[in-house]
Amino acid sequence: HPVVGIYEIGGARINQIEAKALVADLVGRLRSEEQEQSNLSIGVVTFNGEQQRLIEDLLDQERRNDPTLDRFFSDMAVEYVFVKKPRKRPRRRARHHVLLDHLWSRP
Repeated sequence: HPVVGIYEIGGARINQIEAKALVADLVGRLRSEEQEQSNLSIGVVTFNGEQQRLIEDLLDQERRNDPTLDRFFSDMAVEYVFVKKPRKRPRRRARHHVLLDHLWSRP
């Protein structure tokens, strides 16, 4: 879903509004009844390392606020969620859902 955000150029190279919206959508999907019943995997693809780290940090914050989310990120579990740049996206496994973070914003 398009989000009106601001790409912070000149150092940060992130779009915080977009990252927060993406994490909220992802967490909503993880908490959904559909996810409980189907165990669908979810991938997040972003185009730069700064945005990737921001999304990972926001997900870590959500996991601290709601430890029930940890099961989707456990080393012992099937990789239900990943956050990667396109060149690092695993090619050996298809995903049921892929959320694309493209750092788009209006001037």
